[in-house]
Amino acid sequence: VSSTTPSASGSTRTRTIPALGAASRWQRLHSGKMTGTANKLLECCVAAVTLAWLTYQHKPKCRYLIGATTTCHAFLYSVLRYTSILQPPKGSISYADEAEWRSRILGSLNAVLLIVGSVLCFLE
Repeated sequence: VSSTTPSASGSTRTRTIPALGAASRWQRLHSGKMTGTANKLLECCVAAVTLAWLTYQHKPKCRYLIGATTTCHAFLYSVLRYTSILQPPKGSISYADEAEWRSRILGSLNAVLLIVGSVLCFLE
């Protein structure tokens, strides 16, 4: 949409307003199609609610153990992701390989904890 207005010097000035002629950002985002980010967010929410409901089906002590383990894993994964501790330099491997690297570090840590726990259990 264009509008013509006279200026103080006597000439006319044309101004174009693109928002009126094109779809607004809100209309593009809410056109009925979910964006990739919104789809991923929905998947994560459904998974979290389902896992929380399944965890709630256990006895209270087991429920606490599952919740604490999940929380610790998420916290440690976040620390590894945002600090790059124990990982190759940024950019040297792909994002998928970085995620696999973090997962392997946490898997190794979990294996060590299980071995120590088993040894302590057998020593009783």
